[in-house]
Amino acid sequence: MTIKGTGAWFLAGLVLLDALCILLAMELANYARGVLGFLDTGVLDAILQGLWLPATACWIVVIAVLGGYRSADLGAGLREHTSIVNSGFVMGGLLATALYLTRTPLSRVFFFALLLIGTGLLCVGRLLARRVLHELRRRGHFGSRVLVVGSRPEIAELSRVMADSTWLGLQLAGTRVDDATAADQDNDHREMVEELLSTADDLEIDLILFAAGSVPSSTDFRRYMWQFEGHHTQLAVVPSLVDVAADRVRTRPLAGLPIVFVEDPRSRGALSLGKRILDLGLSLLFIVLFSPLLIVTALLVRADGGPALYRQTRIGREGKPFAMLKFRSMVVDADQRLAELPDGHTVNQRMFKLADDPRVTRIGRFIRRYSIDELPQLFSVVIGDMSLIGPRPALPSEVSHYTADERQRLRVRPGITGLWQVSGRSDLTWEQTVRLDLRYIDNWSPWADLAILFKTVRAVLSSDGAY
Repeated sequence: MTIKGTGAWFLAGLVLLDALCILLAMELANYARGVLGFLDTGVLDAILQGLWLPATACWIVVIAVLGGYRSADLGAGLREHTSIVNSGFVMGGLLATALYLTRTPLSRVFFFALLLIGTGLLCVGRLLARRVLHELRRRGHFGSRVLVVGSRPEIAELSRVMADSTWLGLQLAGTRVDDATAADQDNDHREMVEELLSTADDLEIDLILFAAGSVPSSTDFRRYMWQFEGHHTQLAVVPSLVDVAADRVRTRPLAGLPIVFVEDPRSRGALSLGKRILDLGLSLLFIVLFSPLLIVTALLVRADGGPALYRQTRIGREGKPFAMLKFRSMVVDADQRLAELPDGHTVNQRMFKLADDPRVTRIGRFIRRYSIDELPQLFSVVIGDMSLIGPRPALPSEVSHYTADERQRLRVRPGITGLWQVSGRSDLTWEQTVRLDLRYIDNWSPWADLAILFKTVRAVLSSDGAY
């Protein structure tokens, strides 16, 4: 999918942003060299006067050659950042070769600081640019008009995904229902390409998305590509893979056929010793850092009447119950008053939630809004009942209604935060919550955990979906 129209301005801005990051890196590297004092300032300044422009231009060219400005990689996935990191290695090799051939003296501190700081700043700049691009797409800019081809259920599913993920910039412009029987497929698909070409021109389609099973054979799809060669419309196929991370997928040719290999789910990784050590270390650190907040909150809740902590039975790994602690945010007799309340969550029927629950105390409303009530769960992480990152801890009443798929959530320790926390919290439907939890379990990685931790800070500060 390419960025079309005024998207050229975004690409130009991206090049300018990269150039500014590289120039800033040179200044910071020069400062680092000055602090350590490895090279005479006058010599380095003379070198930099002739180095900054060609070095910046060279680095930009390297990024471009490695695909760092490919429209299809912007806004999602890891390829964009992989290109940036690889450009740092390539730039280091080119710079070292140029300095050696020209016998130019240069501080090793400056050299390594430039590459490290430059690569880091470029990655940070791309993260900021991605945020801007996502927001622009949500507002209807840089979007691609999409025609979806497939059966009615597949079209409905893809339409829902596009509606839920507006940051992708995929705008549904039309559909082509393909419910042909096997006996009719040969004739039907010979004529389809003409219909698709006509529709693509009439509706100004940028992308034709073929749902799983909508193309009868690889030969048919190759014929489609021949007909659309040189056309402004791109073709893409949605494989029959649900919530599989890109780094678990490998495409390899086999007798001319692109075979997709998928790695096993990573639930074992989510139970690894490394994850446990990270959980233990970070939770102890957070307990120390947040100890003043823990003490003050406990005193405020206690002064409001009743105990400071609320103990509730939740279901942990392998279905084992454990006592989860929270700061009490409701009146003492909240459980007894449950029957007096109207029906709860209008979106998530499995989890009882009221946006304006009368049982919540004044201090409780505040600590819920910013998830302060969850902090005692850090002690559950230390004990080993919970993890920092994982599926939402479930109530026994919820687990009793679990389907076989939903019970997969119990393969790992529940988490204080997770994909559900950073993707909408209480505003999610039950199906969305389960899907996010299973996606996390199957695609676990330490980098995913760190990303969720950083996103949790933003979710807590924004307090969206917290009640």
